[in-house]
Amino acid sequence: TPTFAIQLFGFLANYWDGIHLKYSVLVMASLCLFLIYMILRRINVSIMLSVSAVFAIANLPHFQEQSISLSAEVVFWLPFLGVLYFWRLYRNQNGSTIMYLSHVGVFLGLAMSTKSLGFITWVWIICCSLYDTWNTIDDISVTTCSIIKKVTLKFFFIVMLPLQIFILINYRQINNFQIDSPE
Repeated sequence: TPTFAIQLFGFLANYWDGIHLKYSVLVMASLCLFLIYMILRRINVSIMLSVSAVFAIANLPHFQEQSISLSAEVVFWLPFLGVLYFWRLYRNQNGSTIMYLSHVGVFLGLAMSTKSLGFITWVWIICCSLYDTWNTIDDISVTTCSIIKKVTLKFFFIVMLPLQIFILINYRQINNFQIDSPE
């Protein structure tokens, strides 16, 4: 079950009525389209093709249907696309490594808590990180201190942080059951 989606909709339902919940899903779907555009631009796809791809995705009947209903799909798409975008930023490493890795870790934790594909994404990011680390170790010009720092940061932000978010969300889900239903 998508525990993060259930908790998110349950939390928002305490403050908003049904129409505002649908608006929140529509905002998440719009953010997904924005992230798709940003990912395409980050991998050097032309502006015209990026905009065309976003319009094509926005016009898919499945996307439109999921965007106007309370669905766990959109709640999964947003962290999944966030993982892809910030992992790409980290790989380009134009700025703060810690900032990009922390975003990857948070989005990985949310994706893992939403669908099983989030776990596969987590394993994929760990494998890519191990490959990157292996290539770094191979480089003679990199100091041992730098390698230890990089491995420690990756372990915390790519392994520990997503696991902590996943465990916290599932812990809250289990503790919030108020009616025991034997099935």
